[in-house]
Amino acid sequence: MITSPTSASGPSRSILVMAGLLAGFALGLGIAIVVDTLSPRRVANAADAVAATGVPVLARVPALPFWQRGRRSPRLRLRPAAAAALRRLQHQLELQPGTPRRLLFIGASTGDGVTTSVGELGLTLARVGRDVLMVDLNTRKPQLARRLGAPEVTPLATVLAGGGHWERATASVPGEQGLRVLAVGEQGPLGIPDGVAADLPEVLAAARERFDYVLIDAPPLTESGEALRVTSAVDAIVLVLRPGQTRLADLESALAILGRALWTPAGLVLVGGRVPAPPGDPAAVGATADRPREAAALGPRAEA
Repeated sequence: MITSPTSASGPSRSILVMAGLLAGFALGLGIAIVVDTLSPRRVANAADAVAATGVPVLARVPALPFWQRGRRSPRLRLRPAAAAALRRLQHQLELQPGTPRRLLFIGASTGDGVTTSVGELGLTLARVGRDVLMVDLNTRKPQLARRLGAPEVTPLATVLAGGGHWERATASVPGEQGLRVLAVGEQGPLGIPDGVAADLPEVLAAARERFDYVLIDAPPLTESGEALRVTSAVDAIVLVLRPGQTRLADLESALAILGRALWTPAGLVLVGGRVPAPPGDPAAVGATADRPREAAALGPRAEA
């Protein structure tokens, strides 16, 4: 005689749920290990960056908010925490002999935050009364002027090719007294024309006499050699890295290229992390574009 079961048989539901959770966790962990093994090694933190480069961290700038990074070309504005960090960068560089004024900013990988760092440093210096020229060396996708809201002007390569003065290629940043931007212009995969590249050191030397600071935004060394066109005409090189994103192999390649050019970076700017803005810093608290500029002189400049 066949009788119907009076209770469930086999493992209990709670055991099945627990087993499913454990299996899912093990699968996810295994996938993560495989991805980590196959992915390129990256600079994880400040300690990694210092160990790989042998130079100090001059500033740690917070990354743009996630919602803003999702935009194609987010407008650059003065952020108090970033301004405070970049003021520390300025103060440390000014302690060096000769006070470097022509600063070349380069990264190792795409997306390291070079353009953002240059733009925000320019805004910070302008708010404390410095005259600043920012130079965009990107010949494929120049975006510094657009991200600062500056009007389009004739690119430097076109102006120089026509025999014009380099200042005709500069544009003022709206609402920011003493802040101007200059772009070489789109040149395609061949980069800066040789004739224009030959004139760049002279342009930067003249700009140093006209402006308190010249900040140069260069594309990553592992993707473009444009930065090498101006190394003879700069006072210091600052390497910009983004922990968690900058590939270690790219960083090693960039350092090797700089070494062959007989250059060692003055220091690092790390992009990412929260940086509190101390109260009272004129570049970090409610500064407005039309407030009185500092009357103090910068002191004697070192000869180029």
